[in-house]
Amino acid sequence: MLPIAPKALGFTASSRAAGRLAALVLLVVALVACAPGFGTLHSSGAAASTETTAALRDSEASDCVKLATGTGPVSDNFKLAVCTDLDSDLVGIANLLGLPALAPTSTSLTSPVAVVFSKDPASNGNDATMETRFFGSPYDPGPCQVTIYPSGYAGENQSAASVSTRIHVLLSHEVVHCYQNTVMSFQEQGGNDSTVIPKWISEGSATYVATIYAGPEPGTPTFWTNNNAWLGNPNIELISRSYDAVGWYSMVARATGDNLLSKFVPAWRAFVDGGYSDDAYIKALGGDSPAVEAAWAPSLLHAPQWGDAWDTPGVGVPTGAQPGTVNDTIAAEDVPFSVQIAPYAAVVDSESTVTDGLVEVSIDNGLASVHD
Repeated sequence: MLPIAPKALGFTASSRAAGRLAALVLLVVALVACAPGFGTLHSSGAAASTETTAALRDSEASDCVKLATGTGPVSDNFKLAVCTDLDSDLVGIANLLGLPALAPTSTSLTSPVAVVFSKDPASNGNDATMETRFFGSPYDPGPCQVTIYPSGYAGENQSAASVSTRIHVLLSHEVVHCYQNTVMSFQEQGGNDSTVIPKWISEGSATYVATIYAGPEPGTPTFWTNNNAWLGNPNIELISRSYDAVGWYSMVARATGDNLLSKFVPAWRAFVDGGYSDDAYIKALGGDSPAVEAAWAPSLLHAPQWGDAWDTPGVGVPTGAQPGTVNDTIAAEDVPFSVQIAPYAAVVDSESTVTDGLVEVSIDNGLASVHD
């Protein structure tokens, strides 16, 4: 139990894989459960109350243009700008991940890279801007076919000498998928339309790497603040997240003092080699460390005035963004309130009615830290 006497109380809770919680108290209490089991927080009132700049390889950009297919209404100039940027991104991100760089070749029979400018929207109906798939023979497919849909190229300057910042970061995201496809094979992923690789791994890590390399994506603000996003709803199990898992990667990077870039390749392999194990992947990134347990809860408060630990790390976190909260749960003296915390998740409880006296906070299987 933690007896504290704040003038107002709020608390944040989050959980990981075995049911451990890290609690933080201040005028805010942050609780972190970091295991596969659920964590529970109990409280009651006790008195009313960069990019790497790659040399532009003209011949490979030209090869990319030659291999570009599709009937999307884009100019040859735009195709060249896209291919030039894609070629540069393939080198830059390979360097970040410690992998050999992919590059287009002069023939579709041997090229590991292809670009398609589609005249039709994505078939899944989600208005995707771009998509990366394996292509060619299912026995030895190329890992990097980038399809650009109308919502990707519409409104872009077709005569510019280089792509826009928007196209650059979107291509960078797709390039990360290309390298995921070189590390985890077509067969291991169950084909192009399989869900074997969960989105918190595929999309979350692609978003994290791309934003480090090229800056915020168009959707970055929503990955932090939408109703079910990292801050918008902290009490969603990590392994159920998607692009918004960028918040977890950013928090782990700061907590461990490692930008994680050199760890992604072994972590992707650890996921597959460990029997498609989320825990193996988390461990490979250092996400199961005590430093992460301690950092998770305070990082949700986005309150830099309290110190770095209480700020939310990440590229493109909207200014003033705040976590979704459970509010005013303490109804009266000695009336307890409990909230269940999902595995690898968090809860923020804000109490404005506790004006004086003691508040007791207890946590199942946890550890607590206090800010007053």
